[in-house]
Amino acid sequence: MQRKSRPINLNVKGIGYILHHSVALEDNQPLSSQEVGLVNFEDIYVREKRTRRLLISNDGDFNFDFALKKSAHASMVHIQPENGTVRKHEKVEVEVVFAPTQEVRFKGKGSRLSLQIISGPVYHFDIKGSARKPNVELSFYEYNFGPQFFLKRPLPVKTMLVLRNKDKTSMSLECKYDKTSHLDVQLADGQVLLPQGTLEVPIVFTPRDIEHYHETITLDINGLHSV
Repeated sequence: MQRKSRPINLNVKGIGYILHHSVALEDNQPLSSQEVGLVNFEDIYVREKRTRRLLISNDGDFNFDFALKKSAHASMVHIQPENGTVRKHEKVEVEVVFAPTQEVRFKGKGSRLSLQIISGPVYHFDIKGSARKPNVELSFYEYNFGPQFFLKRPLPVKTMLVLRNKDKTSMSLECKYDKTSHLDVQLADGQVLLPQGTLEVPIVFTPRDIEHYHETITLDINGLHSV
C-alpha cells in the first residue's frame, strides 16, 4: 500500500487433504492407476446388451468429482453416468453398457475407457469384446412354386425350408408370418434349434384363385435378429 512506512503482514490459511478413494471393476479387488484395467464384454449377438460395472468408493472426509470418457472406436459403448460426485463415505456405481446395433470387434488398445478422479489420478481401461449375427443358415431365401393348376378342390404344394445352426449355442425360432388360406409356414411356436442341429420347416402353398401370389416370411432368431 502507498505511504506505508512499515510492511503489512498477512496471515494466509488453507487446508490440504488427500483423496481416500478406490476403483474396482465388478467384484474384483481395487485397481491401481498405474495399471490398465480390462472391461471384457466377451462375444455377444447384435442387438443384445451386456453391462459391466465400475464401483468408485470414497473413504475420505471430502467429496470429490469424477468424469469418464471413451475413445471414438467405442461408439457402441454407453456410460451411465458419465460424470458425477462421490460424497464422503459413499460409493457410486457406473454402468458401462455394450449395446451393438451391427457387427463389431473391440481389440483392446484401440478402444479405451478413461476414468478421471478430479484432482486425483486417471484410470485407464481397455475394452474387449465383439458382436455378431447368429450363425443360422437357410437352404433358400427366395422360393418360387411356379405355375400351379387352380382346381375346384385345391391341391396343396409343399416345399421344405431347411435351417442349420452352425453356432455354438442354441437358437430360439419364431415365425412372424400369420397363416393364410393359401400359404402355411409350419413352424411350431417356441421351436429351439440346437448347436450344429438341422430343422426342416414345411411351407405349404394352396392356390385358391387364378392370380399371382407374393408373400414375405420373416423368421425371428433369439428375439434379436430377423431374416
